[in-house]
Amino acid sequence: MRRTRAGVSVALDGAQKHVETPIFNPTWSGVEAWMKYGFDGPPPGDAIGQTSAAPSPTPNPHSPKTIAVVAAVDPGAYHIADGGSARCANGAPGHRLLLYALSKPEIHPLTSVVVDQATMRFCTMDFRMGAASGLSFTGAFELHLGAVGPYWLVQDGTADFQVRVLGLSAQHSRIAFAYSELDPFATP
Repeated sequence: MRRTRAGVSVALDGAQKHVETPIFNPTWSGVEAWMKYGFDGPPPGDAIGQTSAAPSPTPNPHSPKTIAVVAAVDPGAYHIADGGSARCANGAPGHRLLLYALSKPEIHPLTSVVVDQATMRFCTMDFRMGAASGLSFTGAFELHLGAVGPYWLVQDGTADFQVRVLGLSAQHSRIAFAYSELDPFATP
């Protein structure tokens, strides 16, 4: 897998394939596409799908403390509430924020984040897709972010899928995934 200017390129059967879906993009632009557009990613021609911001470097622990906050989640899309103390996947102490879509949860699937107290960056992000009903397919994704070289990227996560019939669980699948051999320095 390598990041390109227009998204992510994945090696499949010896050939490079361009992928638009955010699940294959472990950079912030991939996570941002999940938050803004849901699991299908941005529509063709959208700026997020056409450009790729380089992953941001890991903050220097000796740098000055934060004096201003920039919105990383659109406050017009989510209601944000305090979720209390939590741990990052690596065991580091964090703080959970609960997010509720104000409208269109299918395109605003982020449900919670854990902020690493040492770096003040998201270390865990939870997404939900679908709504439980008499006959439904729902999914939940948990992404774990951390340092990859000097960059903060999605390292691994889990995906849980459930099929319900008449409100009862008929099928459940859990998948653990990791972004291995990721080269954030690859050039197109």
